[in-house]
Amino acid sequence: MKERKKLYKAGKLWVTTTLVAFAGIVVTTTSASADDNTVVATPQTSQVNSSEPAPPTSTATPADEASATQNTLAQPDSTTVSYAAANTTSWETTTSTLNGPTKLPSNQVQNPRNYTIGVYRNETLIYTYHPQLGDLFITNQAGQVVNQPTTTGTYRLQLSQQGLSNMRRVPDLQGYTLQSNVTTTIQLYQPYTPNTQDYQQNYGSLDGYSIRQTSATEAAIHVAGWHASGASSLMPYGWLIVFDNTRGREIKRVAIDPVNRPDVQAAYRNVYGSLQSGFNQDIIIPLSAAGDDLTIIARYSSDFINGEGQRIDHWFNRINADHGNHAWIDSVQ
Repeated sequence: MKERKKLYKAGKLWVTTTLVAFAGIVVTTTSASADDNTVVATPQTSQVNSSEPAPPTSTATPADEASATQNTLAQPDSTTVSYAAANTTSWETTTSTLNGPTKLPSNQVQNPRNYTIGVYRNETLIYTYHPQLGDLFITNQAGQVVNQPTTTGTYRLQLSQQGLSNMRRVPDLQGYTLQSNVTTTIQLYQPYTPNTQDYQQNYGSLDGYSIRQTSATEAAIHVAGWHASGASSLMPYGWLIVFDNTRGREIKRVAIDPVNRPDVQAAYRNVYGSLQSGFNQDIIIPLSAAGDDLTIIARYSSDFINGEGQRIDHWFNRINADHGNHAWIDSVQ
């Protein structure tokens, strides 16, 4: 049996290598100790081979041996690795569809109010996103972005990077991987251009209204009617405004959700947009104003954000809530 010992110093560690060789067995032992008496791990390896002679003395350099010791000490324990893997977030993949009209006048393209994006997981709708200004853009058949298309034909309406970023910030969509390439095909046509006489045609009717309390501080005015104007071809965005005559100012403004009115179209065929001139919706106002002298105003505007810009209004007759104290006894026994 032969025994050899080598002593090396690597930084603050003293590394001792002992090679013991005897018939058919080679045992190599490596140990390390620090100058400041710090306790360190002592890896040991054994090789047993009864049919081959002992290998020659190790040719590893002191730096190699010290590096091997340090690498062994730096390995993380398996518990930490398992814990990280167990807490990895699982992102579920979704698909999206861009829903809205497939035929549009060229002056209403990119109007986000006309479209919604449905987000699906395993073909089940989990969220409906309403695009904002800048969330959509349009490209021609060559794939080029067109900001203000003037030529009629086929185009692609697509979700922009800004729109995708806005969707990723929606709390209900956290934990999902959203589809980035969301498109739909649209056909653009040139709208009718009104003449001077058409601009003078501005018709409307408030078919009915009601007021009800919805909370401790709010009330809802339900209005139904229609507003048809030739100017809507250039001012396509409809608005409903509640003007408080008692206070002398506007108190609420909402966008119109258009309703088809075939009866209005039949009566005013020469007025552009008469088919979609209807409205039937709630307007939330302060409860303190529910008893005031109110007027509903229908407006077409070139501005779909605030309802300003170019605009044409139709003022309906004043409405008043009945705050009388009414009662009746139906029977007495």
